Amino acid sequence: MELVDWHIYLENHYACLRSARTLLSPDRPIFALEHGLDKDQRTDLATAIRNHIASDTPSGKHALAWIAYASEIGYGYAGDEFWQTFEDETPGWSLNGDRDWLRRRFQSFAKDFGGAQPTGRWADHFSIICWPITHAILPCDLQRQLARVLYELRHSFSAELFESPMVLGDFISSRSWNSTSRFKNFSQAKQLVGQIATALLLGGDPGFDNLLYAPTLKRIGEDLDQERRAREWLRGARKFAHERAQVRGLSLVKKGGLSGSRRPQEARAQIAALGIEPRAILKPVDVAGATWSVALELPDLSSLLFRFPTASEVLTNSRCVIAGTSIGPRARGWCLGGPRVVTLTRWPKPDEVLIQFDNADPSLEFLLCTECLLRPGPLWLFRIATDGLAYVARSLKVRPGNKYILLRSTDTFAYDDMVRPITVNCEGVTAALIDLPSALDSTWDAKLEALGVTRAKAIEVWPVGLSAVVWDGEGHGEWLASERPTLAICSDHHVGALLLGLDSSSAPMEIAPVVPGEPIFIALPELPVGLHTVHVATRSANSGDIEDLGELDIVMRIRDARPWSPGVSPHGPLLVSIDPPVPTLEQLWEGRTEIAIEGPAGRRAKCQVSLSEKKNGPPSFAERLPALQLPVSPDAWSRHFERHFRQKPGAEAAYDAARHCEIAFTAEELGEFVVSAEREFSPLRWTVRRDGRRYIVRLINDSGNSTPPTITYSSFETPAVFTSLANAPEYLAEQLGGLYSASLNGFTSAVIVPPTPVFDSFGALTCSPTIGSMPRSVESVCAAIGVAHSWMSASLPGGILSAKWRREVLVCIIRHILQLIGGDNWARADVDDISSTFAMSRLKDAVTRRGDEAAIGAVISRDCSLLSSQSCRQRIERLTYLAQRYLSLKASVTSKPQTADASPKGATDTDPQWLSELALRLASEPGSAIAWAGDNLRNGVKRLIEEVPTLARAARYLVITTDHHLDSDTSGNEIYASWKWI
Repeated sequence: MELVDWHIYLENHYACLRSARTLLSPDRPIFALEHGLDKDQRTDLATAIRNHIASDTPSGKHALAWIAYASEIGYGYAGDEFWQTFEDETPGWSLNGDRDWLRRRFQSFAKDFGGAQPTGRWADHFSIICWPITHAILPCDLQRQLARVLYELRHSFSAELFESPMVLGDFISSRSWNSTSRFKNFSQAKQLVGQIATALLLGGDPGFDNLLYAPTLKRIGEDLDQERRAREWLRGARKFAHERAQVRGLSLVKKGGLSGSRRPQEARAQIAALGIEPRAILKPVDVAGATWSVALELPDLSSLLFRFPTASEVLTNSRCVIAGTSIGPRARGWCLGGPRVVTLTRWPKPDEVLIQFDNADPSLEFLLCTECLLRPGPLWLFRIATDGLAYVARSLKVRPGNKYILLRSTDTFAYDDMVRPITVNCEGVTAALIDLPSALDSTWDAKLEALGVTRAKAIEVWPVGLSAVVWDGEGHGEWLASERPTLAICSDHHVGALLLGLDSSSAPMEIAPVVPGEPIFIALPELPVGLHTVHVATRSANSGDIEDLGELDIVMRIRDARPWSPGVSPHGPLLVSIDPPVPTLEQLWEGRTEIAIEGPAGRRAKCQVSLSEKKNGPPSFAERLPALQLPVSPDAWSRHFERHFRQKPGAEAAYDAARHCEIAFTAEELGEFVVSAEREFSPLRWTVRRDGRRYIVRLINDSGNSTPPTITYSSFETPAVFTSLANAPEYLAEQLGGLYSASLNGFTSAVIVPPTPVFDSFGALTCSPTIGSMPRSVESVCAAIGVAHSWMSASLPGGILSAKWRREVLVCIIRHILQLIGGDNWARADVDDISSTFAMSRLKDAVTRRGDEAAIGAVISRDCSLLSSQSCRQRIERLTYLAQRYLSLKASVTSKPQTADASPKGATDTDPQWLSELALRLASEPGSAIAWAGDNLRNGVKRLIEEVPTLARAARYLVITTDHHLDSDTSGNEIYASWKWI
């Protein structure tokens, strides 16, 4: 057929499809991929398109043919350069085609036929290619990811969830935090994602048979079936969807449900039902049980992503600190990967929130302040279970024949034969061991009363059937969402009846008769993820009175059953932690990804890294790295990757052409783990390639914006001077390299091009950056910080020299900033070569000339070895202490007052610790200060210049001494050794 005939054929088809769908669901759009063409017809249509565009421009008479054709290309799109792919498959498009014309045709299709309209932030950034990708419904590279997400969510399915595609789409979007950037962009169109997911899960069922055109749905299903694991995931998700779609009453807590509660007690119950309360556990350190450590089990917070969408950004992209631990900030997404267990070195204060995020959301802060606390003391009771661990009891009631540990935060215990002393490796509490006999006499009753505990009545509850994931013997257990909990209840004395109720809303169930010593088995239904309580009460055989036995409330936490995938369990012998959870290829290559591997000390893990130009394609470059000895810290991994892969011959060229990287860790029977990374999917991005002895730089603009981007260039020699460049398809890079940057509508993309060798080796090339003089002012410092951010945030191609010269540029900018703040005398002491003892001594003396302040430099010099081994957070606290002691640093009375929403955690330039951290950031990595300080940056810089320049000099001295002590052994994209900011 000719193109005009294809257009007429598709016009009739889309009109009929729209009419049929409107009758049942007028709000559900149609997609161009629902064209109904079989494989041969799709081939004939593509041939007609190519024959036409080879010699002529596209015409509105053929619009629907072009829409169907473009959607087919979108269906096969895998995150590569879209227009390059489009041009390769459509010879003549680059000469005769028009991107804006294609977008207008899709817009007309949406208007005339009720076609889907792209939404979300990604649609704003990719205003043209969002149309064919959206109308491709579910591109092949996203099918496996959607199948996995649906399988992970299967236990949370409910009839209410399938009532609206928007609700299901919102649910999927909230759980896509650990997916690729392509899938995150896809999930932003929540209505469309919900419609697609509902069709895949329930397509063909009554009421769900008009979500997608049946042949198109069958095609997507067949493509999914080609990959075994995706097929199994989708089948598993469909099974639960069919079961739950008809069952009501197991729905999720309504999104944002706390605000809808009419009474405070209802809101409190909803919060408790989330199941985010941590639990303390004691672990024996020695065989004799004389010394114990304190662990804190933190729940998986991923259930909050859907219920509180405003907190999603914090939960997924902010690091957190755990109160009472000595370890610094945890990786982004750490609290979403399943329950975590950490060791406490200090008992948290009564009102201390256990999980503290960098940038807290108000709703999340409220939840954490309400539920994420240890139960108030000053006395805590732990029962020693059969596994040797001691679990905190929910009440201060003991049972004969058991062993308990008491913790107290006030005074010590009066030890005797009944109450024996033990040691806990945790500051702030003392401990005692109580070994109760099987029968308690009056002496024991008096002792227990003096300790503040009481005896519990002898009604026993325990799980039967499938074992609980966790059961502490005191009525607290955890089950996976895939299981149906079954409990056994046994009373050792005669009661008239047992009354059991599930949660506060259900009517109690009466069980009678109750025979002493004989267990009664209770099978509960499948419960949604969250916290549930089984209430147990008894009715007297004589009076009929009901006696409430609160201590027998069975608290049940139901948690997600996560799907198996090649890798290791979060609690297995080999534990791999990645930050960010799904890194891009650029982040991996440039050392902006932290990878830590935990496992049995002394064991070794093998590692293989491969680069490929296409996902699932053959590797273009692969290397087996030397084995790593466990455990592996992020710094150790970064150095290992740099030394044994990035510097390998051939890796540079392979990286510049690659779109996918895979790192496979294996440790024999301990397990295996695979880290995958793809090129960043952004509206503006640079590519760099070698052409002979020169580099060619090309800007890929997928934004679809008719306004051309602003292009600038800055050399290594003058990094603060930005020269405007005319828009061009590509640029022949300057021989000495430099920074190429493109900006459009607030989005910026930059790349650092390495120098081109003009001699036989790079040894003849040197970098000597200079920055012109600027007046000593807040504006000058802020401008220099902006320059540092531009260079630091730019991506790096494969060349090693670009990273080396960028560091030289950033060191030059840092010295310039410290000269503006600290003065010329300091600048003369802060020289390139500080390796000699005399140079370090001169630098220390330059911190301050005032006798009452001079000790701050001496103390930093004295404590250099200790400070070099500490985290950035510990160094901030130490510098704050020194500044308050020797510089009399106090909260500013002239700055604006603190506010609850100031960053971070309410701190501003009025806070001495905040100001100390700003000084350290400016002295080590000033580009990081912009996002961290936000609107407080200018006030903080002003205070450093006008009030405490000595603090900035002391911070710089601390950075340099640390780097000097560690022999400048940097890792990743660090400028100075051991100074990496989040």
